[in-house]
Amino acid sequence: MISAGHDTQFALFGAGAEQNEPVLSSGTWEILMVRSAQVDTSLLSQYAGSTCELDSQAGLYNPGMQWLASGVLEWVRKLFWTAETPWQILIEEARLIAPGADGVKMQCDLLSCQNAGWQGVTLNTTRGHFYRAALEGLTTQLQRNLQMLEKIGHFKASELLLVGGGSRNTLWNQIKANMLDIPVKVLDDAETTVAGAALFGWYGVGEFNSPEEARAQIHYQYRYFYPQTEPEFIEEV
Repeated sequence: MISAGHDTQFALFGAGAEQNEPVLSSGTWEILMVRSAQVDTSLLSQYAGSTCELDSQAGLYNPGMQWLASGVLEWVRKLFWTAETPWQILIEEARLIAPGADGVKMQCDLLSCQNAGWQGVTLNTTRGHFYRAALEGLTTQLQRNLQMLEKIGHFKASELLLVGGGSRNTLWNQIKANMLDIPVKVLDDAETTVAGAALFGWYGVGEFNSPEEARAQIHYQYRYFYPQTEPEFIEEV
């Protein structure tokens, strides 16, 4: 038996994340973490949803933020479509709406904010507007939390590594790249926790001299989303 850590550290390592490269695990909740050599613990208590753990590598830390994400989108789907409606239908309707959703904005903190919901709704607002506004509102939340994490971890993000079920939403990926103004790279293999555990297991049984050497044997496949206008992205697809 090899004992090395738990799922958070395995997920970061298994995703191929380098130091100061933020990783967003996107699902019902979004969890944003980074492998950082510095952490300002005095800031952690100031931000709701912030955490900090020790990294799998000595001398590194894993500060992070988490918030409800696809859980909001699932609620929107049940509200305007059905719980069984394929996500691609929602995505295509939202793709027809220009960035900014014609002034419709959504405060997406449905768990604790009294002002959660939509603003800017008119008689011309469609359900596609509501869904797109939710995507943009959640990305605004990501943008704010990434800025907080940069302060906590003393780093500046040059790109975002994206894993999890939410990464299958290509429109949302592009919105993230546009609003963050940095490349978003999506790992095709979502089982990063299992991969990370396996790498430490191989090191533990002596197959490799270090977990890093084991990871160097993996050829990671990423899809990149660069900041650009969405019409260009649509044509490219």
